[in-house]
Amino acid sequence: ASADKTIKIWDINTGEVLRTLKGHDSFVNSLAISPDGQRLFSASADNTIKVWNLDTGEEVNSLNDHTNYVEELAIGANCKKLFSGSADKTIKVWDFANEKLIYTLNGFPNPIEYFAISPDCQTIATSGGKKIIKLWQVPQLSN
Repeated sequence: ASADKTIKIWDINTGEVLRTLKGHDSFVNSLAISPDGQRLFSASADNTIKVWNLDTGEEVNSLNDHTNYVEELAIGANCKKLFSGSADKTIKVWDFANEKLIYTLNGFPNPIEYFAISPDCQTIATSGGKKIIKLWQVPQLSN
């Protein structure tokens, strides 16, 4: 992920760039790979999350529900969800199988810069701004 608006896929054995993914209109902040290794999710300052086919390098979807830059992404592999944190002060929960928004957590006083998800996907710790950490209880999410 880069400030040059691209994502580079590298061969870890040779150090060569295999593919450069282009599609964001601003810098790319965070990446997450689906558990099956087929899709890459990228978060950007252009307020979007792009979904990429890792085999072809093609953009297959753009998730546009955040109203400010998307800072952080994480996959909840045990619950099959994608979590995104944004400067719009929300955490959004996505079903990554069909790339649909299923829930929004509101109420953080600052832009969300970092977060961590519990293995059961029921608790999220967020931080952003000075000396603020918030724990969220996520409603029961079906698989």
